[in-house]
Amino acid sequence: MTTHKRGNPHMFLQKLNSSVSSLSTIPQGEPVINFELDSFQESDSELPDEDGCHDIPDVERQLPLWDNKSYYGEWKHWVKWIALLIIASLGTILLIRLPFGDIYMGSSKDGTSIINARGFTIDAFLNGSFVSHEDSFKFILPPASHAVTKKSDTGLYLTLDRNPQNKDVIVAKQLRDKDFSKPISPLHFSFNGLEYSVDSISVSYSLDYAIIGSNVMKEYRHSSSGLYWLYDLKTSLLNPVKPKDSESPHPRLSYCHFSPSYKYIYFVQGNDLYVQSVGASNEIYRLSSDGAASILNGKTDWVYEEEILSDDVAVWWAPDDSQLAFARTDDSQVNTYNYQTFINDKQTSSTKSVKYPLPGASNPSVSLLHYDFTSRSVKKIKETDSKQSTLFYYAKWLNKDKFLFKVSDRESKILDTMIFNSADAQVVRLRTRNSNDYNGWIEKCKEIITIQGNDSDTDDAFLDILPDKNGYQHIFYFKSSADANPTQLTEGNWEVNDILAVDEGSETVHFHSNLMHPMGQQIHSVSLKNGVITSDLQHVEETDYYKFTLSPSCNYAVKQYLGPGVPQTLVGPLQQLLSAQKDDEATHLITKNDHIINAISMYDYPLTAYNELNLEDDVTINYVEIKPKSFNPAKKYPLLVHVYGGPGSETFNTKFSSALEESISSSVNAIVLKIEPRGTGGKGWRFKSWANNNIGYWEPRDVVNVTKSYIETHKDVVDDDKVAIWGWSYGGFTTLKTLEYDKGDIFKYGVSVAPVTNWMYYDSIYSERFLGVPPTLEGYDKNARLNDYESFKSTKRFLIMHGTADDNVHIQNTYDFIDNLNLHSVRNYDMHIFPDSDHSIYFHNAQRMVYEKIYFWIKDAFLGKLDSIE
Repeated sequence: MTTHKRGNPHMFLQKLNSSVSSLSTIPQGEPVINFELDSFQESDSELPDEDGCHDIPDVERQLPLWDNKSYYGEWKHWVKWIALLIIASLGTILLIRLPFGDIYMGSSKDGTSIINARGFTIDAFLNGSFVSHEDSFKFILPPASHAVTKKSDTGLYLTLDRNPQNKDVIVAKQLRDKDFSKPISPLHFSFNGLEYSVDSISVSYSLDYAIIGSNVMKEYRHSSSGLYWLYDLKTSLLNPVKPKDSESPHPRLSYCHFSPSYKYIYFVQGNDLYVQSVGASNEIYRLSSDGAASILNGKTDWVYEEEILSDDVAVWWAPDDSQLAFARTDDSQVNTYNYQTFINDKQTSSTKSVKYPLPGASNPSVSLLHYDFTSRSVKKIKETDSKQSTLFYYAKWLNKDKFLFKVSDRESKILDTMIFNSADAQVVRLRTRNSNDYNGWIEKCKEIITIQGNDSDTDDAFLDILPDKNGYQHIFYFKSSADANPTQLTEGNWEVNDILAVDEGSETVHFHSNLMHPMGQQIHSVSLKNGVITSDLQHVEETDYYKFTLSPSCNYAVKQYLGPGVPQTLVGPLQQLLSAQKDDEATHLITKNDHIINAISMYDYPLTAYNELNLEDDVTINYVEIKPKSFNPAKKYPLLVHVYGGPGSETFNTKFSSALEESISSSVNAIVLKIEPRGTGGKGWRFKSWANNNIGYWEPRDVVNVTKSYIETHKDVVDDDKVAIWGWSYGGFTTLKTLEYDKGDIFKYGVSVAPVTNWMYYDSIYSERFLGVPPTLEGYDKNARLNDYESFKSTKRFLIMHGTADDNVHIQNTYDFIDNLNLHSVRNYDMHIFPDSDHSIYFHNAQRMVYEKIYFWIKDAFLGKLDSIE
């Protein structure tokens, strides 16, 4: 059986609880002095991990809990609830004694009060009242070259446990043997008299070695740097990971991971790639020596990390650790974006820079290099010479000799799948996909799953997710690396989201899909023999959203129910979890979400529905509808629309959500719509291709038409004078384009956070994917930028917010927009700048501030407080 991303490093990340005191000391290896220490901010550790500007920060994962302590933190928990109850009681008394309730509460034009004293405010959201609490759990995967059967699969995993001293420690356990428990590491340790915290840890399957990371500092979305140790669990020796010729006794590394069969660790320092054997010799191999600010070996640059590979690692190992391939990225011709940071306790600002390719300008040049541990030589893989016109989209070893990689042209229109055979150093083209055939583009590639021991009698068979003849993403079975005409295993007007694993004993493929509902997700399986699809999970509703993680043999699993109800996570035997039968002996609940249930019962929690609307041109738009719990069809309510709309994105789903929109619906008595316009993903290329060369055209039209139709069919309950729209990043762009297009007809207010306002300012790989390569500017100028600045005068009021250190959507976008507003004498807007915040806006309490600002601004808009501001 082969699992998702089997060949990649498997890191176990543990967010630290500040209430945990220092634990025992890990014995030291070689002495260390002159540490390069930087404080690791806890809020930096869980930032958005999706796609580019086309992503909304995952606030429920980012925000700390109350006082950064457990929700079940003894007396503080009860004090907070008692205080809330007292406040609620006092509020009720005040309301009873006030003769003019509407004056106190605020009202809509029909006199309906719009503030709900029993609703939960933005504070409840920001303080973590609805954040799901889940015990740490991570399967430890076997060596990639080692076959694990159901009989030998023990369900080995990494978690936290309490030691006899009542301290939290990282331990390895088994789902099969409940009594098995092996301590791995404390959460805090001292080394040469200095104290450290475990920020990351990965453990070998044999439980002999661990890689510990500390002082990890975020760089961009997926990248970071930190101090790393190799911890010998047999001898309890802890040794810093560093190059043999390192000038520093403990240098900061970009990353450090195990190879897939645990024979080596590999790391990047100074943009050079190193490999170190694990064992008695600890021999270190230096695979590159030209690393520099503009030359990156084994590490992605900004745009590849953000837009293509979604990772900071650019190393791909053969499953038996006998050889590897890595990328060499040359950014020397790429534009440098410089931005200032101001909060530094100095009299002058500082400057940071990032290599950031712009549309029509130079792209990174990337080559693939091959290293064989037998010959110990590095050679360039043929057909991968550095070219700015070539994009590397994906790479993976199919077996110990065959290396598959995918490359496209600069505009991401034509994708070639190539096979490198290390035995003869030859490269052949397996197949070519032309996205022009379905009026689309090449997207980030889904993970390929390899198959061993199948009926083709080869060991290089694999599964890939590709668009079928009808434009839907489905599973295709390549019976060998020479199979240019794969078998389509799944089919229908729905899409496969990802392949979980192959149960090679039963020749069954488990996968996630939206087969039952375009906004939901469930687990299904398909037979490699006959293509029969079955719904694995029993007693499932069409709008349910599940996420499964399977053990190496598919014998055990993590089952996450993520919505629409309160999240719940169970671990145990897969078949028990699929049957949905409660078995306390076999399965184990690792979520503790009673606090969410209590909070829902304490407040007037809003009601959510998942709807669709057929537009006049026969396009169906899906949207989420949120109503106040006390919804009364005889009253009128404000309406808030939340948008994103990036090409191919799937932003709104049926997961449990209790964020900004729910707090506004609950406490401000507003109806909220979350709209997925055409061009977004999950519904095939016929729906998605509307965005091709058309960014900024259909999003505002669909948002306006859906909102207008909703108001017309709910005219008795919607206060059409209090309609607002908001979005972040691409959603900020969609918000401004909607206000521009609407001219105050439907939308009276808007909030745009970190928006793109001109796609010539955004990175080349994303922009050119949809708009082409300049100097062809029609796509960039006609719809994909803001042009009609006079139209904003028709909006009652709008708010713009941006971080000055946004490396993704540069603040130049907002400054250019504001400059044009000035030139057109547009005054009806507010602006909030966040010094030194990046795209996630979290620096110096900015994360709380940005959501409080949106909440109170929209609340004031619905109360009419913004209408008289000049």
